[in-house]
Amino acid sequence: MSNKKIQKFDLFKLHVPEEDKDPRWGWIRASGKYLAPYVYSLIKELTDNYGTNNAAKQIKELIPRLSIQTILDYFWSKNQRFPLVFLEALSKQFKNNLEIKQKIQDEVDILSISRHDSKPIKAVKELNLILCKIAGAHAADGSLWGEYNYQLIDSDKLSVIEFTKWLEDVFGYKIKAKLHKKSNAYTFCFKSKILGRYLKNFLGFPIGKKTNIVKEPEIIKNSNLEFRKAFALGVLTFDGSVDIRGKAMIQSKSKNLILDLYDILKDENILISFNNKPDKKGRYTLQFSNFEPKLLGYFDKNSRKYQRLYELVHGFEGSAKNLKEAKNAFDLAYPITHLTLVTFSDILRISDNREPFSYQDALLLLKDKNIHISDTTLKYYIKILSNNKILRMVKEKPFKVFKLNNNIKGWKVPKSR
Repeated sequence: MSNKKIQKFDLFKLHVPEEDKDPRWGWIRASGKYLAPYVYSLIKELTDNYGTNNAAKQIKELIPRLSIQTILDYFWSKNQRFPLVFLEALSKQFKNNLEIKQKIQDEVDILSISRHDSKPIKAVKELNLILCKIAGAHAADGSLWGEYNYQLIDSDKLSVIEFTKWLEDVFGYKIKAKLHKKSNAYTFCFKSKILGRYLKNFLGFPIGKKTNIVKEPEIIKNSNLEFRKAFALGVLTFDGSVDIRGKAMIQSKSKNLILDLYDILKDENILISFNNKPDKKGRYTLQFSNFEPKLLGYFDKNSRKYQRLYELVHGFEGSAKNLKEAKNAFDLAYPITHLTLVTFSDILRISDNREPFSYQDALLLLKDKNIHISDTTLKYYIKILSNNKILRMVKEKPFKVFKLNNNIKGWKVPKSR
């Protein structure tokens, strides 16, 4: 890891005076095992030096929304939770205020809001690898809108579940992924001012539409290369694609995001193709060389895309007892999308009658099913099935002829996840 400075967060910046107008329900509060004892030691020192009322008045000058009585309540009631804005004002009463401020933040463990629908959040005090993955996933498929409503949606259930694990690991926030009602995708949705402020205040993501302007957060761009790679992993896991040729690519309407990814990946000795002009839909594209094993480090290991690229590089690792099981395995690993022209199951149905067939035979049989694909596309599918011992070539000249391999024990299919 490089020697770049650790990127710390100033927790006091989670309070936004223009938005947080209600001290009772809107202010973010901090708590921690050793926070209260330290805070009360500061209060004692302050009141001993200036007197209780004078100390309270000094703090009120910085927090006009708090009454003197409320401040005195914080002095005397032995609270375990303190508004961030109160802690900041308290730290400013001391000559060594920067040292006091850091010490206070070091003792913060939990952040919360006094609302029935708000979950406590584990205080994250510095940038870390998993938070960079979260930032990448959000840049790709996340939405932040309104009063910090949040949603992430993706067709890969495994990736969405992995994101929920990242949230729990970093912030202690638990939520379950579920099937989206209007699409064949998985999602979750929640409302959290604290998590939203991390995305907005510390990572620089906007509230509202970001499709054309999203980019790598500056705090990540200025950090260690490992953190930048973690961000790229988050983006590619959710917005990247891997086709049956083993070709990985990513498209985005944000040119800045594509250029950021190029900057991260350019030193990996991976063949990268970038077109400086957008396509007809306004998307910029990064394409990578086929069957590139180094790209495995840029997809989460629990995602379908990682599994697909891994097995296309190294071969399938699953087995099947019959043709039906083989079809099911391929259907799970290569689900139908709006871009799907043909499936492995379509090809396997051709061989179901155990009769030999040529490329031309296959194209005609598919055409009868209203499936129109090119000779090149068909050859990719048959090559994969042949390499994994499901089909075998029984004749090479004058043209290649294939047949279902009767040795079912030798078949290799995508491994069930």
